[in-house]
Amino acid sequence: MKALYGPFNLDREDSRGLLIEGRDRPPVILCGHQPSYYQHFFERYGFQKNGEDGLAYAVNLDPNAPKIKRLARLADKVWHATRTSRYAAQI
Repeated sequence: MKALYGPFNLDREDSRGLLIEGRDRPPVILCGHQPSYYQHFFERYGFQKNGEDGLAYAVNLDPNAPKIKRLARLADKVWHATRTSRYAAQI
């Protein structure tokens, strides 16, 4: 065997790799979140990184901020408009 790929993450991109940093936050949907010993296990047995780093970003939003409230109102209008249009009635 010349190559072994994985572990695979069950996300929208079918990415593979290990979580190296970020265990100080809880797991989030569609992001791989392995135990910390995985990295040391793979390194101990000679596995090497092949490919680019996968990145994830944490964004803290204030639900009471004016721009967030406006976005929520617009999203609500779009949601209601799609439920009451003629197109939605034909589905």
